[in-house]
Amino acid sequence: MLSQFLMLAGAALVAGHGQVMNITVNDQVYKAFNAYTDSKIDPPPVRYTRALADQGFVPDFTTPDITCGAGGNNPAAGTIELKAGDEM
Repeated sequence: MLSQFLMLAGAALVAGHGQVMNITVNDQVYKAFNAYTDSKIDPPPVRYTRALADQGFVPDFTTPDITCGAGGNNPAAGTIELKAGDEM
């Protein structure tokens, strides 16, 4: 019982972030936006997922930021064409 309590109490302290690194279509690898390095590259490289303004906490879940991140939803610069039957 104590171990279950400690596990649940510790879960509140966990903070994690993740990001898509690549998208693979028919064995071709497309780079996704990298929040740690792409903001330091000028001009920014073409990526196939949208850029994130930050990886911070969204304090108000009633704003569009909860689904799109801070600054709203800006589309990715690159596109990937897929056909029916392609492997992703």
